[in-house]
Amino acid sequence: MRRSTIIAVTLVVSAYALYAGPEVPEEAGRRGLAFYEKAQYAEAEHEHRKSVEHFRSLGPSGVVMYAASMNNLAAALQAQGKTTEARELMQKTIALERQLGPFCDPILTHALNNLALMHHVEAELLLAANLLKKALKTTPGDGITRAGTLHNLAAIYFDMGKRKQAEELFEQSLAMNVAAGGKESLPPTYTYLARLAANRKDIARAESLMLKALDIRREIAPNHPSLATTLGDIGELQKDTQRYDKAIENFKLALDLLDSVVGKDHLHSAPILFQHAETLCLLSRTEEALPLYERVIAILQRSFGAGHARLATVYESAAAASAKLKRKAEAKDYRQRASAILSQRVDYGRHTIDASAFLSQK
Repeated sequence: MRRSTIIAVTLVVSAYALYAGPEVPEEAGRRGLAFYEKAQYAEAEHEHRKSVEHFRSLGPSGVVMYAASMNNLAAALQAQGKTTEARELMQKTIALERQLGPFCDPILTHALNNLALMHHVEAELLLAANLLKKALKTTPGDGITRAGTLHNLAAIYFDMGKRKQAEELFEQSLAMNVAAGGKESLPPTYTYLARLAANRKDIARAESLMLKALDIRREIAPNHPSLATTLGDIGELQKDTQRYDKAIENFKLALDLLDSVVGKDHLHSAPILFQHAETLCLLSRTEEALPLYERVIAILQRSFGAGHARLATVYESAAAASAKLKRKAEAKDYRQRASAILSQRVDYGRHTIDASAFLSQK
């Protein structure tokens, strides 16, 4: 049975907004944050680069804002699939730990979360978990940032098959965000809890939680990729409960929104395209499905490389579709690519995790 193909999302808030003060020139940083909130990631990158260069030029006196700016730039790069530079910037931020003084804990917490998210997306679950455990030690008190860290660690446990531990942390994160007024951070946790409910065959609760997530998305960010993500989640639940027409309707709504906000075939589109293709295959509409798998492959190859772990599931699906359409050579090629990746498996004690599986969202 195929694992669901989902891309992870972060609940980590930007460090820059926490430390900017009126005594420093912060216009570029503020503009960058505003662009990021609107999902205008290229524009955010441009502004954050200016901010990084300015605070770098100040030397030791600008190190706090330099670290925060690098973290924000990394987030903007990561959102565009520019993973190599994003990882380097996160690692540079973490390396400044001893120079940050009293600002170390909050900036370090955000950088650790962001780097952990990248490891999570790249199926490096143990590395991600260790970074998040360190982040929990540096997160001061309860609040939205700690709630985000708990959520991210719970997502790791979810993908390791440690569902009980995951659910406990999701519930803690949810309660903490509610207490702190972090309404915008609730949808990802509602979605995971919905998945856990669906796994227990409690479809009514799963749907209720999904609709809560959708209502918040529509209220807070009606023209943001996060709304498309939630529409895709709902479509996936509908696919799993054999309401295929409704599922396809939500996948199309999600993809249309993404096309208008971040452009066609953005990284955010990959999981939705995949689930759309899977649904079409279930309806024996294989000829329509195969081009969607091919689009997913192109997106992920562009972002992560042709041999990345997250491609194996898509290669397998594309191989099955190609074989059904009597495209034997193509099917063989896809199977060989998938096999090369699936030979690498990660053992987490009682659970052997297929390293090709996407992360459950959001």
